[in-house]
Amino acid sequence: MKASHAFAPTFTHTAANYDLTITPKDTHTPVALNIPSGSYRMVLAPSASDFLRVMQASINSALSGAGSSTTATVSIDDAGIVTVAFSATPDAVAINAVTARRLGLSTSYSFAAPLVGAYPAWYLALCTAGTGGWWQPVQSGGVEATAGGTVYSFAASFTSYMRTLDVQWQPTTPDYQASTSADATPMYPLDAYLDSIGDTATARAWSVLDVLYASRNAVCGLAIGTWRTLKASTTDTLFQGYVGAQSLLGVKVEPFSQEWTPWQKWKLDLVAPSTGMRTTRA
Repeated sequence: MKASHAFAPTFTHTAANYDLTITPKDTHTPVALNIPSGSYRMVLAPSASDFLRVMQASINSALSGAGSSTTATVSIDDAGIVTVAFSATPDAVAINAVTARRLGLSTSYSFAAPLVGAYPAWYLALCTAGTGGWWQPVQSGGVEATAGGTVYSFAASFTSYMRTLDVQWQPTTPDYQASTSADATPMYPLDAYLDSIGDTATARAWSVLDVLYASRNAVCGLAIGTWRTLKASTTDTLFQGYVGAQSLLGVKVEPFSQEWTPWQKWKLDLVAPSTGMRTTRA
């Protein structure tokens, strides 16, 4: 089961004393670096606010400034697993715990080549399939028809848009996701974390419920049927918007089939603003 849709809420990163410390093979001297504090999204964002691309640029700038010829490439696969590869294997890599949890990585590596996430990156939900109509225009205002057949109306100057996706083939839990080899994010976390949705203190795989929790009051990058191509493109259309109220506060989850527990279906309500609903990853 390949993922075709994705949404990624904006989150805040605060630079620590260090986000990474890399000891390159050619200088054998530790290089401590920070990813700049700011608001970011995972993958589905322009380059300046894509956490992975900013992280890659920060690593390479710090290594070059320290006199090392080693370079890093930060990538993400179709299932949301992050990989950090180096042109030459470093002696060691240490990652701040907060950054490591967010990316599914360990906090320390020796002779690390490459670094591969143990679980998908947070703040990114992948969906197998979703169907539904196109963006529906919405304007605030009123309309009244007189007895004589004249229609009077007033409306706001701006038009926003709403859309609902009927999401199907969502793996139920991380265990089901693994057993079915699905790319999509599990709908629920493991049972032990049902009472800590949205928690960022534990190194664990996030669920759709966790990402929905993080989507409150956050602009999201939206890949609608384009996840696998959009994540590698800087020219394809990237939608931006919010997750709607029903999905945030009372998402209704149903089994895809009453007799078949690995899969769930649910509705993803989206609201796109009147300005800025389309951009690219450039």
